[in-house]
Amino acid sequence: MNSPWTLIFDWPTRKIARLALPLTLLLSAGLHFAGIEILQIRPPAAQTGPPQAPQVFFLPRSGASFEWARARVAASDPVLFSSSDVEEKDVWRIPADDYRPSFATLQPGLDPLPPTQNEMPPPDAQVGPVRGDVPSPPPAQPAPRQRTQIVFGGDLRGAKFIVHEEVTFAAPVRQNLAPLEFLVGADPSTGRVLHAVPLNTSGFAPLDRQATETLMTGHAEAVSGTPSEAGSGDPVWGTAWFLWGGDVSRTLSP
Repeated sequence: MNSPWTLIFDWPTRKIARLALPLTLLLSAGLHFAGIEILQIRPPAAQTGPPQAPQVFFLPRSGASFEWARARVAASDPVLFSSSDVEEKDVWRIPADDYRPSFATLQPGLDPLPPTQNEMPPPDAQVGPVRGDVPSPPPAQPAPRQRTQIVFGGDLRGAKFIVHEEVTFAAPVRQNLAPLEFLVGADPSTGRVLHAVPLNTSGFAPLDRQATETLMTGHAEAVSGTPSEAGSGDPVWGTAWFLWGGDVSRTLSP
């Protein structure tokens, strides 16, 4: 005999419903742990350090240090800078502010005017302006262009380098030229350059090669007081600087 209440509490899928909740909880916990591991979420480290001991400063009641501290305490009063919300009915209770800035009380002193001199003009000036023929200034002569200089240093300091007249330097118009330095070894007897090693660049490689050829084809005059007079025969070493002048011709293309 079937009871009329049999189908009310009899669910065929009750076993599946019982497993859904724990499986959902496990899935949620797994997703949380995976997110923490992937994002490397860690609680902030506690700031542990030695406790700071309180400090108390005692100032004397008079003296320069007391006046210095009192002025700064008064200037640090937050009441002077903080805004206050006051109802309209209590506006009359606000105390009057008699603060006056220091620049309003400063009265700078002015130096007196120099005494005036009542000098009469000369008799010629009383007639009127004197006109005369002023010679026109001579035309301005263009400043001479400074030629490229070769300055020696080290044991060759003060030596004069003789450059052939046919040697010319050329660089592009918009090329900025930097001073070019060489390590130079010269023959102590003849002054002929035996070795020339560039230590930097002028910014234009063809001009660097022209400077190297100039050193190798010319010679330096002997300088008194250098090791070249010792008669050792070894090269005298020094540095040579090319200081570019206005004789460097400018071309439109490199």
